[in-house]
Amino acid sequence: MVVSWLGIIALAEPPEPIENGASQQMNVIAHAQHIVRGDRAFRLVTAVRLLTGLAGMALPFYVVHATRELGLPISFVGLVVAAQNIIAIVASLGLGMISEQVGSARVIHISALASTTAPLLALMLHGLHALGSHAMLISLIYLLAFAAISIVDNSFMLGI
Repeated sequence: MVVSWLGIIALAEPPEPIENGASQQMNVIAHAQHIVRGDRAFRLVTAVRLLTGLAGMALPFYVVHATRELGLPISFVGLVVAAQNIIAIVASLGLGMISEQVGSARVIHISALASTTAPLLALMLHGLHALGSHAMLISLIYLLAFAAISIVDNSFMLGI
């Protein structure tokens, strides 16, 4: 790592001429503003990405909700991690095929739907638990919520 670090430090980029007296940073910002103003599809994709990212803020609390509020055993966490890894592989393959055959817009649609599914399932499970539903049913449905989370996590590079 030290050799690599020294090699990177030794690199020196030659200064480039600045056009019209404006800094390069201002050119980048102006270009970004032009893209945001002029490209509706880019604005929509950015909005969807931000909203699905906001939904991801709740992810750490799903396991806490499942174990503390719904009374699922702590071993459920291991099952969830294993399921998410398997689903990640399957989702990557499936979403890749969808992206190639139908286009990346469809992958974005699936990602947005999956992003909405996870919190809705968690809310539904809270209601089912209050009604006294069986722990096995709650576990299976919660696995679907974690599957949706895994689909969202694996769709960003393929869709957006």
